Parts: sequence; structure tokens; C-alpha cells
Amino acid sequence: MAAIVPATASMATVWSVSKAATGRKVWHYQLIHHGLWDYDTPAAPNLIDINVDGKPIKAVAQVTKQAFVYVFDRVTGKPVWLIEEQPVPASNVPGESASKTQPFPTKPAPIDIQGVRNEDLIDLTPEIHKEAIDIIAKYDHGPLFTPPSERGTIQLPGVAGSGNWAGAAIDPETAMLYVGTYRLPFVVSVRAPRSGESSYNFIGEFRYLSGPRGLPLLKPPFGGIVAIDMNSGEHRWRIPVGRGELIPAIQQLGIRERLGFPTRSWALSQKPSWSSCSPAISARRDCRPEARAGSPISTISIRICGSTTRPAARCWRRSRCRPTLSVRRSLT
Repeated sequence: MAAIVPATASMATVWSVSKAATGRKVWHYQLIHHGLWDYDTPAAPNLIDINVDGKPIKAVAQVTKQAFVYVFDRVTGKPVWLIEEQPVPASNVPGESASKTQPFPTKPAPIDIQGVRNEDLIDLTPEIHKEAIDIIAKYDHGPLFTPPSERGTIQLPGVAGSGNWAGAAIDPETAMLYVGTYRLPFVVSVRAPRSGESSYNFIGEFRYLSGPRGLPLLKPPFGGIVAIDMNSGEHRWRIPVGRGELIPAIQQLGIRERLGFPTRSWALSQKPSWSSCSPAISARRDCRPEARAGSPISTISIRICGSTTRPAARCWRRSRCRPTLSVRRSLT
């Protein structure tokens, strides 16, 4: 960790494009300088043809754990929208030399919360919000890319990301990108290794940080799907995915509003008029595939996991089920 990899290492956490026929590298771009956060690119990129300000572009979009969507001309490697090198916090770990800047896309906007601020903490009641503030006061915290510390730094998005293995879905007809995201803060800390444990100066540890009373630490939606118009780079909508009342503390508060559930969700752009879901989204377990009468509408199917290691059992929701999970592609 500290002082082992130079902060200027040019080929760490790099996105590289090569010609399949020759293996020759065409272009590359470094998404993270001197990574300290486990912000590797977690999913395959999406190829999409877009039209920006009247100019057709063969583009490639990469969703990331740090809640950015990086968009490039896949032929030239030039960013479709400006990516700015912005200053980020320094490390206070002895011997560590964190990068002074990181690349921030100007478009699209981040798909979820980045960094830790009081106004983003859970606030279902004033008392709960105060308890959440007391929790974060025990740790170092700040904007995105605040480095790990010996005290422990709250990292948001966490090591499990905002975007993650699920990646994103593309509708090639409308140039819409749909990406699942969830809010899971982690405490990341470093410490000197015990005798025989490691040859590094410091080793890292991380753990999920829950909120007060068994609630999530951040305000809802705890998990959701974001739709982005890739011709403009603008967000079109966000919907929560999953039922917050599956969290016992939410049940105790008597909240029935859809708050989302803090776990991974998969989006799939498709033509059929039914969509797959899990019991964590729909209470119906007896749903079966059923075609809608007439011409099928385009939908976005949403699939969520019961845990990171064991997917929840899948069911098929009928057209009569609530329309919060099968989203019409038409946004008018």
C-alpha cells in the first residue's frame, strides 16, 4: 500500500482498447490515479452509437464504482464530454503519496451520492438524522477520493461501488442507458501489519458501515435504477428498486413508501411485455410469463440479488402487477 506504488504510475487502473485482429493497443485512458479505494472498473463497457450536438459518434460508456459514467469516442479515445482533473484530499498516512488530482467527467452527472455530507444522511426523523451525524463523527470523512486513514475513513461509494458487476443496459433505438446503483458506505482503514503478516508498511481493512437503529446510513432511495439520455448526457429519471420495508427498522417505523433496497440490481432493455423480478421486489411468488394482448411494449427488466453471493429466487411478474418495475421505454 503506502509508498509501494508511485502516485504517478501511468498504467494502473487503466482502460485500454486494442485491435482484436492484431492485438495492437489503439488508445488508453487512466480512470483512477494511484488507486486507494478498490475503484476498479467492475463491469463490461457498453457500446452505443449516439448523436451529440448533431454529430454522430460511435461511443463506449463505462459505469464505475465511484458513480461516474465515462463516455469516449471508441474509435479515437477522445472523451465525448470534457473530463476534468480536479484536486482531491491528500493522505495523512505516513509514507503515502496520494495523487493530487483525479479525473471527473463533466457529463453525465454522477449516478449516486459521492462523498459524505450531513445533508445526505438518513433523515426519516430529526432524531434519526442526528444519530447518523453522530456515527460519521467517529471517522474521517469528506468528498469523493478521501484516502483511507489509520482512524478509518468513510468511503462513499464504498468498495462495493455504486455501479458494480451488474453494469448497465443500453437501448440502441433511443440511446438511453439504464444503470443500477445502491448506497453502501464502507469504513476503510490502514494499520501496520503484525509480525509476519505482510512486507508492506501498511495493510488495508474495510467493513460496511450501517446507520442508526439498524437503518441504512444514507437517505433513500437505498437502491435504484437511473436512466441517462446518452445523446445529451442528461439524467432522465431515477426509480427506487426493492421494498424498504424488508428492513425490519423500516417496518417498525411504519413506512410503506417505496424506498428501494440496498443491494445490486440488473437492468435489461428488451422488447417483451413481461419482466423478471425477485421476491425482494415483488411479494408475488406465483407469477408466470404472460404476453400482453396486442403489440408488445418495450420494457426495462430489473433483477436484484438477495445477497452478494446467493441470488434471490426469480419469479416472473404478470402484466397486471404494479408497473414500478417494468418501465415503459417511452418517457413522454
